[in-house]
Amino acid sequence: MYTLLGRSLMGRRRLHPLAQSYTILAVGFATLVVPWGLSGSATAAVFALEGAGLVWLGWVQQWRSARIGGIMLQVAAALFWIQAAVPVARENAEAFVVIANAGFIGGGMIALAGLAIAWLYRQHAPRSYIARGAYLWGLGWWLGIAGREILEYGQTHYFLHDYSWRYELHTLLLLLGLTGWLAAARKRHTTRALVSSH
Repeated sequence: MYTLLGRSLMGRRRLHPLAQSYTILAVGFATLVVPWGLSGSATAAVFALEGAGLVWLGWVQQWRSARIGGIMLQVAAALFWIQAAVPVARENAEAFVVIANAGFIGGGMIALAGLAIAWLYRQHAPRSYIARGAYLWGLGWWLGIAGREILEYGQTHYFLHDYSWRYELHTLLLLLGLTGWLAAARKRHTTRALVSSH
């Protein structure tokens, strides 16, 4: 209801403050409802995406408070994910599905949202320390969640064999190499875009 009211009043200049109030109420109530209806990992994913959406809305509408709220939701998402993160037991090895599990998806959404926030700040405030911080946050979550997935898979599938550590080491090195290559390619692309714009 608050979302519809906010959307319907957004185009009217005189009622713009009221539309903003309705939008903030809609986001607030949606945020409060999520933890009661979803698991910790799912809550983390929703909070992360909602936080990125709030940061985007904050830049579109020039609301500093919305951007701060979006960043705070990233922290809340991380806390919910950590609270819900339980190592996979060896007995449940057959039930463990790589990538398609709640822990990886929730953590992946936090990483994706962090990188999206970094991109938004890069577009609107390139020299902001928040852009660098959000980029490191997203990159750290990506490496952490992907590394955890590799270790979980190795421990649940190869714990009876002597070559478990080889699988984990080689896959972690591949992850670091691929992530470094993608980060360098992104940096080159950003540098070219800045040079061409000047």
